[in-house]
Amino acid sequence: MTQSPFPLDIYAGPSAFRQLQEQGWNIDLFGLLLGASGGPKWLSLCQLDMALNETLLSQLKNPLVALGSSIGCWRHAYLAQANPQAAMEAFLDPYIHQTYETKPTTREVSEVTRTMLDDLLGREGKASILEERRLKTRIVTARAPAKVSPAHPVRVGTHMLSAATGNALNRNRLQKHFQRVVFHSGETPEDMLPIAGFNTAAVPLSESTIAPAIHASSSIPAVLTGESNIAGAPEGHYWDGGIIDYHFDLKTYSGEKLVLYPHFTQTITPGWFDKMHKRRHLDPRQIDKLVLIAPSQRFVAKLPHGKIPDRSDFTKFSTDMRQRYWQTVVERGTQLAEAWLKVVNDSNPVRYVERYCA
Repeated sequence: MTQSPFPLDIYAGPSAFRQLQEQGWNIDLFGLLLGASGGPKWLSLCQLDMALNETLLSQLKNPLVALGSSIGCWRHAYLAQANPQAAMEAFLDPYIHQTYETKPTTREVSEVTRTMLDDLLGREGKASILEERRLKTRIVTARAPAKVSPAHPVRVGTHMLSAATGNALNRNRLQKHFQRVVFHSGETPEDMLPIAGFNTAAVPLSESTIAPAIHASSSIPAVLTGESNIAGAPEGHYWDGGIIDYHFDLKTYSGEKLVLYPHFTQTITPGWFDKMHKRRHLDPRQIDKLVLIAPSQRFVAKLPHGKIPDRSDFTKFSTDMRQRYWQTVVERGTQLAEAWLKVVNDSNPVRYVERYCA
C-alpha cells in the first residue's frame, strides 16, 4: 500500500467499490458500522467520527448495526446519542487528562474508567442506546470461566498464556479459552454478528448492564479488572472483546450490505493474539463488501513522535508531555474530517478510493 499526500486512505473491496461508484456515498448501502479495539488510538479518529456522523449517520432512516469491541464500543456509545459531539467531548477531556501518581493497580484504572463511562453516557446515553435512536448497539466481550478473575492473577496469566499458545497453532483453538458474548440493544439480536466462527452468545442489554458490558469489553487482563457475572449473561468473568475480535475476522463476513469501518490502520488483525502472526493480517481491499477509512501513513508520520497514541505513552512520556501530545493528535484530526468532506462532496465518489487489483 503506497503512501499518499491525501491524509486519508480509503480502501474498498470489489463489490463495495462498484456500489460506491454507481450509487455514491449513500448510507443505505451500509448494514454494519465497525469499531475496533485500540485504546488511545481512538484519539486519531474522534474528529473523523464527527464528520462521518454529519455526512452519513445523520442521514439514517433506520438505526444502523454498530458492532464494537473495547474502545470501538465507546465510540459507538457517543455516536448513538442525540448529540454525539457533546457526548464525545464529555468523554474526551477526562480521557486525555487521566493521571496516575504511580503505576496504578487494575482496580484503580477500572475506577477511573467507570468514571469516564459515567461522563460519556451522561443522563440520556443509556436510554439512547436502548431505544436505538441512531444505532443498534452490539458490544463484544470475551467470557472466561469465573475462576479466571483478578482475584487469581496467576490463574489469569496461565489462562492467557494457554490461549496464546493455542491461538498460535490455530485461531479456532482460542474458543477453548474464551467465548464471544455480544451484548445487544433491542429485544432480539437480529443482524447481531454476521461474522462466522466462535461459539457466540447473545445477551440483551438493560440500563443496568450497559456500563458493565462496555467496561468488560475494554478490560485487558492485568490492566483493568473486567466484570464478573454480568446480570442476564452466562456465568463467568468478562474480559476485553479484542481478545477474540481485535479488528474482527472479516474474511467470513456474510452480511448483505456493506461494512463501514473507520479505522486507525490500513491492515486488519483478527484477534489480539494475532498481532504477532503477520500471515493472518488482512488486506482490506480483498474483503468484498468492506469500506475502510484510515489516517494515511503520511499523515501519521507527521504527527508528534510519528505515530498515533497508544497505551505505551503512559510510560514513555511524562504526564504533561503525553497530554499535550494526545491533544495535538485530536486537533490534527480536523485534517481528516476536512479530507472526508472532500471525499463525499466530490463529483466522483471513488476518486480517493483504492480497490483491489488482481
